[in-house]
Amino acid sequence: MMLAEHLSDGVEMILFGAGIPIPLQRASRRQLKRGPIPDGALTTAEMAGTLGTSKRVVHQMRRNRQIMGLRSVPGVYLYPHEQLSGSALIPGIAEVFMVCGDPLAAWHFLISALPEVGHANGFEALKSGALGGVLSVKLARDMGAFS
Repeated sequence: MMLAEHLSDGVEMILFGAGIPIPLQRASRRQLKRGPIPDGALTTAEMAGTLGTSKRVVHQMRRNRQIMGLRSVPGVYLYPHEQLSGSALIPGIAEVFMVCGDPLAAWHFLISALPEVGHANGFEALKSGALGGVLSVKLARDMGAFS
């Protein structure tokens, strides 16, 4: 999703949840803090609680690319719930980061359809243990193959 969209009349819009545009000037502080990251994204505190760890550890995991944290607004990171299976991270997130380069690219790739490996999207493929297939699809697409 785009963080903000500049319209032809100069009004800046921000997209939330289901892609509903809201004039940036009318967005509440909470909306701006949470940003237009996917529905159900967790705050740092919520992710720490889910994983049974501290916010500091979650920030460290994000910096080490062990967990997907998407920057909402400066200094605020949100964590897509899709990277969780119950109260644990799904295996393979760090490996996907290695081939994608950054969290936003990884997010866009993992939410995309992956018919090549027989799953609705990359998160579902990782949850089923198809890390090798996910990485193969990413590398093939980078080389010009399309699904």
